Amino acid sequence: MHEPPLPPGSTVGLVGLGYYTLTVADLCIEVGLRVAFAVDDREGADGDPNGAAFWMNARGIPVMTTAAFVERMRADPVALVAARVECPAECPPAEEPFGRASDWVRRVSDGGPLVHPAALLDRVPPADCPGRYAVLGFPGTGNILTQHLVDGACASRPSPMPAGCAMRAGLAEGFFHGTVARVRAALAPLPPARIDFIPHEFGTMLVTAEWSADRAGVAFAVPSRRHHALPRFSTHSRPTRPLLDYLAAASAPCVAVVRHPLETLLSHANKIARPSRVMFDDPRFLDHVAANFADWHAHLLANRDRVHVVRYEDLAARRLDVLRNLADWVGMSVSDGEAGALYDRYLNRNLPCSVPTHFFRGGNDKWRAEYEPRDLRRVRARVPDELFTAFGYDVPTEADLSPVRPDGHPQPVHALHAALREAYPLHPVPGRYDMRVNGSDPEVVDALMAAFQDPNLIDFFDAGESHPEAVPVRRAASGPRPKSASGVTGSR
Repeated sequence: MHEPPLPPGSTVGLVGLGYYTLTVADLCIEVGLRVAFAVDDREGADGDPNGAAFWMNARGIPVMTTAAFVERMRADPVALVAARVECPAECPPAEEPFGRASDWVRRVSDGGPLVHPAALLDRVPPADCPGRYAVLGFPGTGNILTQHLVDGACASRPSPMPAGCAMRAGLAEGFFHGTVARVRAALAPLPPARIDFIPHEFGTMLVTAEWSADRAGVAFAVPSRRHHALPRFSTHSRPTRPLLDYLAAASAPCVAVVRHPLETLLSHANKIARPSRVMFDDPRFLDHVAANFADWHAHLLANRDRVHVVRYEDLAARRLDVLRNLADWVGMSVSDGEAGALYDRYLNRNLPCSVPTHFFRGGNDKWRAEYEPRDLRRVRARVPDELFTAFGYDVPTEADLSPVRPDGHPQPVHALHAALREAYPLHPVPGRYDMRVNGSDPEVVDALMAAFQDPNLIDFFDAGESHPEAVPVRRAASGPRPKSASGVTGSR
């Protein structure tokens, strides 16, 4: 199943319908292959005319049923290209390049070679990707809302993505799935009930593992190329100079969203538990998050001339001029009517306060009722006045507070939430990738440490490391190694 690239002029079929199917079709055509058909490998979706199948048919590429595919391959076999590369939990690392696609082909057909789209990379010349942009924001500032508004403003951009960029996006996606398979295999001696791979700082991701409600761990700063796979860079990355240099070289204008510092920290706490008092009373939470907030925004102030700053409060107030200027910065133009329609679409989520969610809509003054004087003193000790005044916020005083008793009983904090907020001591993983792990107990820490020192995983990182210019960007965006609860850089 691991075959070399096919010669130009070859006829191929695509296996798998998904997000990248059209991209893979474009890439095949770009390198001179003839795409004869696509086949849906999803169980129970044979012949589904919706979604990707509709667009493939619209492009003149017929989508076959399983039965028609088997008959075609018996009568006139052609080479196959894996148009969707996945690695489910049961997929062994040896099958990483294709995941379910290879298993499916084996089960339904004895047909010819299955080619990974990344095998075509050396035949696609480098190409810029016009229309790229970045949306950065500290957790809790309204990053998701801003991303949606920018994406909506850019929805009319020409498509598809240039073939060279799309091919590299496919390679980045393949690198991600390779990482997934190897991490799962490395954790097999102590397999978690759930494991997730979450984009985080630029060029990195979080790997969260849960064994039970009170047993979990997180690996920080795990290398990931997925940030390079999409036309939009959207992360919580610090707006460091190396990152902004990288974005400038990619012709990607950068937007940074800010919010009242106290409201930001409140929103951050609400993502973990509600009422927020359970987080504010934690001996480390406010201190740790406020210090990270100050560091993130210090980078923003140092590079403000290279970034378009938008305030969450102005977006929540539906200011048309703010959204028009935001669209103009990323190279688009929206009318007042279009701006109003975008606000109508994305400012309609205000879920009950009992539901922790990234879509909880904050406001301008909720901090006045939630903060007590002792909370304010802890924040003010770590967040300089400049980080209020620079973005048009008044410096708060204790006279501004009118705390109220929270309704309901505080929720218990899940072990994973504790690990995500780095409440447990951090343990650096030896090596050059600056990874760190923490966990709810020594066995979890040992399992994560062993997994991320696995030679197969490290070899894979070494082979797939992105171009040298991106290495300092990733490291700068990840920031200094946080300190453990003892105040010393994590070590055991």
